Amino acid sequence: TQYGFPRLPLENFDIDDEIVSLVPRRVAQRHCLMPVSRIGSSVTVAMADPLDAATIQHLEELTSCTIQPLVSTPSEIRIGIDLHYDLLGRRRHI
Repeated sequence: TQYGFPRLPLENFDIDDEIVSLVPRRVAQRHCLMPVSRIGSSVTVAMADPLDAATIQHLEELTSCTIQPLVSTPSEIRIGIDLHYDLLGRRRHI
């Protein structure tokens, strides 16, 4: 636990394309975050800085969902972004 938020190890998490597509890659990269799951109108997002209220508000406006932040390391998030957004792009071009 860091910042009072649970840590989410992204390497053990399978993320659906629908969830990835909620947040544009450029937004995920700029703010070092990765959307990981959605239950109803709540989206769980792994963030390097889960206390970044401005980014959370931006994500809520972007997704029309409540954002539940979890903490993850910047390196895990960058790997997750590269993996999942690349997979999403390839699947859309099939």
